[in-house]
Amino acid sequence: MRTTKTGKTHRWFAGVAAALSLAIGSSVCFASPRELKEVDAAIRARGGRWLASETSVSRLPAGARKMRLGLLKRAATDAAPETQGAAPGPTLLAPASFDWRNHNGVSYVTPVRNQGSCGSCWAFATTAALEANLILTTGAGGNLAEQILVSCSGAGSCNGGYIDQASNFIRDTGLPGEVAYPYTATDGACASAIAGWQAAAAGITSWHYVGGTSRPTAAQLKEELFTYGPLVTTMSVYSDFYYYAGGVYQYASGTLQGGHAILLVGYDDVQQCFIAKNSWGGGWGESGYFKIGYSELGSAVGFGRYSQAYYTDTAAPSLTVRTPNGGESWDRGTTRAIQWAYTGKPASTVSVELYDGGLFAGTIASGLPIGSGGVGSYSWGVPADQPAGALYTVRVATSDEAFVDTSDGPFAITVPVPPSVTLATPNGGEVWTRGTQRRIAWDSTGNPGAYLKIELLDGGAPVSTLTTKARRAAGYWTWKIPARLAPGGRYTIRVTSTASPAYRDTSDAPFTLQ
Repeated sequence: MRTTKTGKTHRWFAGVAAALSLAIGSSVCFASPRELKEVDAAIRARGGRWLASETSVSRLPAGARKMRLGLLKRAATDAAPETQGAAPGPTLLAPASFDWRNHNGVSYVTPVRNQGSCGSCWAFATTAALEANLILTTGAGGNLAEQILVSCSGAGSCNGGYIDQASNFIRDTGLPGEVAYPYTATDGACASAIAGWQAAAAGITSWHYVGGTSRPTAAQLKEELFTYGPLVTTMSVYSDFYYYAGGVYQYASGTLQGGHAILLVGYDDVQQCFIAKNSWGGGWGESGYFKIGYSELGSAVGFGRYSQAYYTDTAAPSLTVRTPNGGESWDRGTTRAIQWAYTGKPASTVSVELYDGGLFAGTIASGLPIGSGGVGSYSWGVPADQPAGALYTVRVATSDEAFVDTSDGPFAITVPVPPSVTLATPNGGEVWTRGTQRRIAWDSTGNPGAYLKIELLDGGAPVSTLTTKARRAAGYWTWKIPARLAPGGRYTIRVTSTASPAYRDTSDAPFTLQ
């Protein structure tokens, strides 16, 4: 009995010790002082601005570390991703620094989560973006169910997933609160979610890739972050990143571990860095966040690639023609901007038609993107053979004709007047006194250019250039006649367009300086 008890005691202690080793003692078993020293040395050698230390993730075995990732990237041969849905584009000037965790004293970011040993970063990043979007649009926030994405969306699993498919699911179906399916860090089964969770799901109106490309610039990321709120973004993780403990991360050393999705929440131009929310728990990095240099957009890390902005429409849809809206006069053969405004999401495309006296006169363009930032436009090359008239209007309509608007009043299409410049004064016979002021005047038609060059000639030979900045539209330029000019009776003036030297004129006959 004693031997048996001792054996049981030993087995019990060994089991507890093993559990403790996995729970809190992994640093003893799996810490890599050599790797940490290599990372630290590489940071110093590169003049890095971040601190490397043992972390809750660096202490894990290699396989468990990689389970903290999970982004499945688009194939390198894929075409540039297209915008998904229509939303206003960035129209505001982003400040020098910004952080959605503290904007006017309010945090629009939910607490840091921990994905655990499940390659579900893609689910956590997209869920975090939706949570922030809901706070921005409704003022209400809370944790949503990442497990719904893992188990129900078809966008991925604990072996990795795709942020575009997850975002489509959020747009089309939405996510309920976490109570509907608490996170298990396993693939789980969709049937395990609370029945009817779809009725309580919240989503977005649309999403799009930042800049419409797979490699946005720092300026694009900052503008769209400031305009839309926290962004889903991605990066390639190298082994040195596991040791991040603070500062501005820049790749220093280590091997590629895999793709990772995170939430971009801020930036700081002074430190030249972005601020991102990770899904490795609050004990990693800077309380679960990290700073990363702007330089990493172009490094092997590829931070910011395939960044996504979420948009939720809260305005009633409408469509309004802005230009031409009545009273304009457009020359045929010129290019003019037809503009319209919209609110909400009336459609993704519109058509533009021309009417003359209320009668259909032709389709100018169809299938045009509705625009961004609440404004759309189309550069119309007015046909050179378009009949002149003063009763034209433009009609802009959605493809389903649900939203239509026409110019409030008619505009004119005119035959362009040929450009010309004609000198009026001095034009021959004048007698001007040196040391006085006189006006050199001209007439012009059309648009020969904004500025004129004025020259003084003597017997047809140039004497001096009086100015190259005479405003053509003013019709005159005041000449202070130098007293030192030689007197004579063979002087003339020549005016020439600085935009097109073909438009010029000279005094018909000489004038006299006395």
